[in-house]
Amino acid sequence: MKNLFLTAVVVAGIAGSAALARAEAVARVGVVVATRVNVTEGEADALAGALGDALRAKLVTDVVAGPDARRRLPAGGLEEDCVARTDCVSDVAERLGADEILFLVVVRIGPRVQIDSTWARPSTGQVVSRAAMVIEDGKQSAAQVFAGAAGRLLPDAQPRPVAPPIAVERGERGRHLTRGTMIAGAASLAALAGGIGFALAARNDYDDLDADGCDQMACPGVDGRVDTMEHKALAADVLFGASAVAAGVAVFLYLGSGGPEHAPVSVSADPHGAHVWLGGQF
Repeated sequence: MKNLFLTAVVVAGIAGSAALARAEAVARVGVVVATRVNVTEGEADALAGALGDALRAKLVTDVVAGPDARRRLPAGGLEEDCVARTDCVSDVAERLGADEILFLVVVRIGPRVQIDSTWARPSTGQVVSRAAMVIEDGKQSAAQVFAGAAGRLLPDAQPRPVAPPIAVERGERGRHLTRGTMIAGAASLAALAGGIGFALAARNDYDDLDADGCDQMACPGVDGRVDTMEHKALAADVLFGASAVAAGVAVFLYLGSGGPEHAPVSVSADPHGAHVWLGGQF
């Protein structure tokens, strides 16, 4: 029996990962179509939107692209030399609320669509051309081309971690209470009981303070008593959360108990996307 769930640790890890994810700054990238040839506005928006989706899926970044980006630009479109002018690049970045810009030149020649891009960072004045992306009918879809090019377009962005697969083998046996299910259920009940105990203790402390009239006048040692009450209330909240997580694990293991008792489960978190995956082995 390996990697047993410690519910309190799981709760603390989830909360810590989410807090770190919120604290980290993620670059915002604007994707705009600067020039289009033999391509309609709708087609250009669709391609820019698909590129934005690929960047979000492959990299840790926030993206504004497609119709949403176009609506924020000047009504007449961008000037032809915009990418070469720092004032124009800065204006586009301000309109999109972006730290970096990808200017696209979309050209269709028969069944082939070529997209040239230029990356710009207004804060430093950097402007760099990127390798062309080519979409040909019958070969690769736009999504496949963009997914393969994402890392080259934004080489400074971190790759987005991929969620590990959670596999539950199923055999001929029906659902049943496995050892892991019973452990998770027992952990849930224990955490629930502990949470109730701390909650009642915190309530008693509050009633004692109220009975002593500490809300009307200064009582000796009132600060320490209030701190103790708050610590008990916090412990109750943590244990209630741990109980909920353990109960969820127990349900998950029970639903996946149609196969062998050993269900591979793991715990991992995306440090940038604030996503959490639960798993383990029993």
